[in-house]
Amino acid sequence: MVIVWSDLARFQLISIIEYIENLYGKTTAQHVYIKIVEHVNLLEIFPRMGVRDFRIAIDEFEIRYLINTPNIIHYLIQENKIHIISILDSRQAPEVACRVISNFLQQHK
Repeated sequence: MVIVWSDLARFQLISIIEYIENLYGKTTAQHVYIKIVEHVNLLEIFPRMGVRDFRIAIDEFEIRYLINTPNIIHYLIQENKIHIISILDSRQAPEVACRVISNFLQQHK
C-alpha cells in the first residue's frame, strides 16, 4: 500500500505542529509530529487497523479513522492507495469531519 497525503491533511499537520511548537516548544512539536507520522505509516502494513466510519462511508469508498489523541486521522482505502484525508481535533463537532470528508470525496471522484 502507498500512503498519499491530501493537501488538506498536510496543511492540518503543519498547523498542528506549529500550534504545539508555539505553546510547548520545538521538542514537544517534534514528538507529536513523529507520533502522528509513525501512526499513519503503520497503515502501509495494516491498512484496515482504523475504525470504519459508517457515518461517512458509502459502498464505493471505504473511509476509516485512527485516533491519535487528541486528533482523529481520516483516511480512504482505494485500490493500493491510502489517502490521508484530514487530521481533525477530536473535540470538534462530528459534522465538521463529515463536511470535510464529503468535500474530499466530491473532489476525488
